Amino acid sequence: MRMAARNRQGGVLKVLFAAMVVTCWPGAGSAGSFAGDVFVIGTDAGPPEFDQLSPSIAFNPDRGEYLVVWHNERTVYPDIQAQRVAAGGGLVGGPFYISGGPGAQRRHPDVVYNPAHQEFFVVWEELPDGGRSNIHAQRVGPTGLLVGSPVVLGSGPELASCVLPAVAYASTSDLYMVVWQRLVEAALSDDIEGQILSGTATTVGGNFLVATGTFTVDHGEPDIAYNRSRNEYLIVWTRTDRNVPVDDVWGRLITRDGVFLSPEFWIGYHTSDDFYATVVGTPTAPGFGGYYPVWATLYSPGDTDIYGRVVGWDGLMEPYNEISTSIFDDNHPCVAYDEALGHFFIAWVRLRDSLLGYTDIVGFPYLPDSPQDSLQWFVNGFSYPERPAIAAGFEGEFLVVWDDVPAGSNRDVYGRVWSFHAIFADGFEHGDTNNWSSAVP
Repeated sequence: MRMAARNRQGGVLKVLFAAMVVTCWPGAGSAGSFAGDVFVIGTDAGPPEFDQLSPSIAFNPDRGEYLVVWHNERTVYPDIQAQRVAAGGGLVGGPFYISGGPGAQRRHPDVVYNPAHQEFFVVWEELPDGGRSNIHAQRVGPTGLLVGSPVVLGSGPELASCVLPAVAYASTSDLYMVVWQRLVEAALSDDIEGQILSGTATTVGGNFLVATGTFTVDHGEPDIAYNRSRNEYLIVWTRTDRNVPVDDVWGRLITRDGVFLSPEFWIGYHTSDDFYATVVGTPTAPGFGGYYPVWATLYSPGDTDIYGRVVGWDGLMEPYNEISTSIFDDNHPCVAYDEALGHFFIAWVRLRDSLLGYTDIVGFPYLPDSPQDSLQWFVNGFSYPERPAIAAGFEGEFLVVWDDVPAGSNRDVYGRVWSFHAIFADGFEHGDTNNWSSAVP
């Protein structure tokens, strides 16, 4: 496979040697720090214990709470669970079920908050016994009570399996848009499909295609973000060209009522693979604003980097930002945007030991035009953290969540709060070097 030909020294971050660790001292506190330690969000007491996987998160500013959702990988019928988390960290109540029981396997949830109705909206993929995967959705009240019945999406006339949903909410018009990956069996290719719903989860029109696969091209792993300033969305996904073969990140602009504003266009395009795309909206002045997609780029075998770029409301794109060009395998990024401060927080998985498979969650507080952009932080975990997700809370606060497995246990969901207002502390004043916080190469 051809690799990207580019200068490893350029971009936002300075490339450091693998053995070099830059320790943050109190003077770095102006860029923020962690507001507390790692805490458990979702676990299975068993017996037997089952893995808690693929968390997603949204913030409710009306109550100052996050909702974290994930799927419990039960032996036969995985279910969708959730937990409320207070701003600043700390569980509110206990875990509860969004959907469960025999007859279907449920996985890969996503969640968004609806301020007009002060409730959450959760989507997931569901595989019924003897059937094909489709997309389900459920309204969830602010205290965790389910509102109404589940809504089934992605069940059109085609013989298709629908997976990996993503959802965004158009606050200006009180509409949801859900997108997912669809495999039509007769076509032998993957598409990106979507559906609009009202703020009370009533479908508006039918399913529509965002990107159509062909014999040589597949589309998958979509994400979606809303730009309130324009009342529009950007949908991003991975486009696979089977002839090369190579993966690229593509996107398409669409209005809140499903009118396309652009053809499909490439966002991340190298001679190597670009994948794991995710995106956040950046609303600014009325009529403007844009989006910030991030993704992983394969530099060489075992060395994947994190990229991002600004996509304007008009589809015009700024040059790439090299968010992380370490010598490690960095992948599965997530991103959130603090509208009040105009700052981002980006997190991803870093494979630090390819032999034993040890990973870390690395975080990057991206302050535009700040010299402190070079600092990356260990969000951390135990031995094998994976699948991070992130949401912006009150001004300057972000909650990063992921699934991880302590030694001799099953996977659980964990979280840690980052705040641009937190005071830096590394534990050294207590003589405990195990608590040191460090920037990472």
